[in-house]
Amino acid sequence: SVSSSTIAALSSFDDVDKLVVELKKSIAVTATTPFTVGSSSKPSDFIKGMIMNFENQDVYSKREKKPVVKSYLDPENNTKGLYSIGYGIQINTQNFDEATYAKRSTYTMSYDDMIKKYEYALSLKAKDVNDNLAGAVLTQAQYDAVFDVAYTVGIGGITGLIKAVMSKSSDVPSKIIEYRKTTNKAGVKVEAPGL
Repeated sequence: SVSSSTIAALSSFDDVDKLVVELKKSIAVTATTPFTVGSSSKPSDFIKGMIMNFENQDVYSKREKKPVVKSYLDPENNTKGLYSIGYGIQINTQNFDEATYAKRSTYTMSYDDMIKKYEYALSLKAKDVNDNLAGAVLTQAQYDAVFDVAYTVGIGGITGLIKAVMSKSSDVPSKIIEYRKTTNKAGVKVEAPGL
């Protein structure tokens, strides 16, 4: 499993790539075993590693130079002026207090605190996904696919996907493809590299 100490021990972007390869090997069997989504369901270590890999935002070089991670304008949500920190952790009032939210454009935090916040953000997103998919029978890979979209887009933005999954619709793949697009500053729908 991907623990705080495992994540903190990563010292370069190449280490994340190695971690993802190992995680992929470890879930090969469990990815296809169906389970009923409930309150204890959680994303696989593989998808956590994939999120870390994509949402890197130069965390490692910042950590190596100084142990502070700075907030950044989230490129996937730049038309709304949303800020994130570390591994795509949105600075909002669900993940942070009001004082932090007020200074979101200039917020910094230690690398270790960012790792704790990442784990907290993952647990909140898992709760959202579990609440919306309760009782659905999915494989780990299917759960991870929905979790990844929910982490990137937000649970409120994927109601069509949730409905398709819950109704066992054949539209699930096309719904996931829908969420591969985002609106850029010019108001044009473009392919989102994170999904």
